[in-house]
Amino acid sequence: MHLIIHALRQMLFLIKDMGRNIDPVTDKMIKHNEDNQSSSVKNVMNEVSLSLSTILSFGRYINLEDQFYNAISRTFRFLMESGNRVTSLVGVSSLFKYILWWKWSDIKKKLDFLKSIFVENYETHERAFDGMNRDFTDSLLISKKEAEEEDKELKKYLDKWNIINMTAELVTAGFITTQTTLEWWMLYLCVYPEMQERIRQEVENILPNEDDMPTIDMRAQCPFMTAFTQEVLRIRPPGPFIPRKALDNAVINGIQVPAETSVIAFVLMSSEKYWPEPKEFEPKRFFDSNNNLIVPKVSQGWLLFGGGKRGCPGEKLAMTNLFLMQCRLIQKTRKFGCFKLASDEGSKFDLLKGDPLNIGTYAPRDFNIKIE
Repeated sequence: MHLIIHALRQMLFLIKDMGRNIDPVTDKMIKHNEDNQSSSVKNVMNEVSLSLSTILSFGRYINLEDQFYNAISRTFRFLMESGNRVTSLVGVSSLFKYILWWKWSDIKKKLDFLKSIFVENYETHERAFDGMNRDFTDSLLISKKEAEEEDKELKKYLDKWNIINMTAELVTAGFITTQTTLEWWMLYLCVYPEMQERIRQEVENILPNEDDMPTIDMRAQCPFMTAFTQEVLRIRPPGPFIPRKALDNAVINGIQVPAETSVIAFVLMSSEKYWPEPKEFEPKRFFDSNNNLIVPKVSQGWLLFGGGKRGCPGEKLAMTNLFLMQCRLIQKTRKFGCFKLASDEGSKFDLLKGDPLNIGTYAPRDFNIKIE
């Protein structure tokens, strides 16, 4: 875990231009708008999130016409539509063979293809390794070299397959959850236009020119956008069905919970014990009485990234990337208007119910938007 955290921290110094990297996706959305066409949010956020993941892991900047990009994108979409929330590209759980037996042959082919991508990435990086840190794979290879030179015990954990697995985890876990979060974020912007306008004003204040790029330190100057994102994540966490295990016997609301029992801990994110009127979407809950932004804690019912030794090591990287991408999406589209649901989308409150067919992650069903 320490190794992964160290490598991810190095990524924070490499993402200052991340906002610019999603410009091709934003430009395509703007072109649709100029042609009086709406854009599928699922398609837009798929491209945004996958571009981010491949840049961080492979150091590969994506062209939307790139065959490499499109092959990976199609593969992930197939797997997600098959109900398979991929968490390991190299060691595939045999459970899926029985749950999705009628698709297993196709799923296995797709997983083997993704595995080949990660193997090729590792071998390419290893051959060209020069000590420079350009992406997550480089960070792990640097750690491997240092461990070998200093004969650290850590070196046994930095073999080829462990590095491939860690790279795969960053892409898959980061890509799927980021896409889902951005889809919900866009939907709530459309449902609450007055909040969207307030967020747009914050971005306008820190980025008055289109050529200005958002940076990590600007997040402190956008407290309402941060609170809005935190509330989106609270009310619609991207992976609410991920179980935790009780380490000891416990009693919860009078119910005996034996040790080793699987528990869906995300229910605390909607518990009245921690969140007044938890079913209401209210970003103001993340401000104190002095209007200072509150950073939520596990002890306050915030379990989005877990906690303790098993907490998600990518929390800071994920929140930073979300901020940079959100800023750029708003900044690039501001002269055209605000994000709005396309006229044929039906009830906005029906959309907020989410997609019951999406297994593993909890995402909205696809919807189209315009900028006006």
